[in-house]
Amino acid sequence: MPSQLKNVEVFRNNNEVMSVTPKIADIMSLNYPLNSNESLQLAGRTLDGDLNAVNLDLGAEHTTGLQFLEDILVLVPLQKVQELLGTEGAESVSIYLKSDSHLSSFKKQLDQKLGFLPFKVESYFYYDEK
Repeated sequence: MPSQLKNVEVFRNNNEVMSVTPKIADIMSLNYPLNSNESLQLAGRTLDGDLNAVNLDLGAEHTTGLQFLEDILVLVPLQKVQELLGTEGAESVSIYLKSDSHLSSFKKQLDQKLGFLPFKVESYFYYDEK
């Protein structure tokens, strides 16, 4: 979406900004254009079971490319998810690609970039038994 390209840097460079799909924006009656002047509160339970909430600015819009995910997926910076869940780490990260993506070549490029991280990272296809 054109708005994704325009707002992607806002989301990448700000740990206080979340991104929603157009469907979620409609469900929440958010005004267009979406911008970081609107604040939202995301609530959930910590890993210990306590109720917690974090404040986020609305600053970006995305689409999942899959109709069944358009009303359930928001993008939140890892730092805010850790704050919400009361944790310091991440055990796994999932990347969802459109079906016409060249998965093997993407995985090779991703593995190459992940190899420069200061900690061990492994990547798998969703259908891999590992």
